Amino acid sequence: MSNNEETGPSDQDADEMDNEGEQQYLDFLSAKHSQGLQGGLDDGTDADIDTDGAGTDGGAETSGEGTGGEDTGGEGTGADAATEKKKQKKQRIRKPNKRGIGRLVIAKMAPGKFEPLEPEEPRKCYGNQVGCILRECASINDDDLRSKEHLTQLLLTKLHKRFKFPDRDDSIEQPWDDPKMKKINNHAMGMFSNDLASWKGRVKRAIEAEEPLSKILEENPTLTEEEFQKFKDTCATEAAKAKAAKFKSLQQRNTGKHRLGSRGYLGKRPIWDKEDAEREAAGIPDPFAKFTNPLERDFIRARYKWDKEKKVFYTDPITRKLIRILVIILLPPYI
Repeated sequence: MSNNEETGPSDQDADEMDNEGEQQYLDFLSAKHSQGLQGGLDDGTDADIDTDGAGTDGGAETSGEGTGGEDTGGEGTGADAATEKKKQKKQRIRKPNKRGIGRLVIAKMAPGKFEPLEPEEPRKCYGNQVGCILRECASINDDDLRSKEHLTQLLLTKLHKRFKFPDRDDSIEQPWDDPKMKKINNHAMGMFSNDLASWKGRVKRAIEAEEPLSKILEENPTLTEEEFQKFKDTCATEAAKAKAAKFKSLQQRNTGKHRLGSRGYLGKRPIWDKEDAEREAAGIPDPFAKFTNPLERDFIRARYKWDKEKKVFYTDPITRKLIRILVIILLPPYI
């Protein structure tokens, strides 16, 4: 859109703010628009921050834990800080997840989400354990889990042995025969399917990176060499390449990189509450307060990360560009 058609910070103003924290930048935008100042809309080509994409499997880094911010290596969130951070950052060695022992009792499910809400232990590990069960029971070469009755029943049996869901009638031997478990089971099968896709994606990236077979098998202990070779051959077919290209093009339409992990908004809200408590203790105003629409606020918050050391939120340039557009359209006096 042309610079003379919208009200927003000038290009010079936006450039000056690139090296300031995202907290100050959001306050800057709010002040500009609440005063009705005229200027051009910045094109969103700010210097980027090193942003790690969140995984989608129930891994250690995506289970709703360990989401604390990183030192951005400078006073703000500019290109120099990002470059320095990339140099200093060490790759974390991730150990394979394991299915736990015993049965965890779930006291309360999230309304409409069909995932644990209380107590804390099953809430935190649910996505992780679903991924572990999937990799124990299914082959990486499987497709369309719901069409395989035996595999579906095996997955649900192991899930219900690991978790005791509210209203589960244990007098009904098979969990898929319990009518009160229908929605929970359907949601779990969707999670199993997503975890299978994530597993395939991770192994495929390892193949493309030409990682040694020994490392791939070590990081995927349920994967056999025979199954791996079959998967590798399948990935090399023209049909698989065309399918991958199709979904990659769809993925590129996403706005920014979300940081929700495997549990989505449900798993992130407790983390956000802790971050907000830290921010309030530091006397920092809520940078998202102007976004009163819950869907809009959640979408933006999911693409920001809290830096514990610098006490600022930061994100990627695509998300910042979206915020500028929303500020122009929604903030007073333009409502």
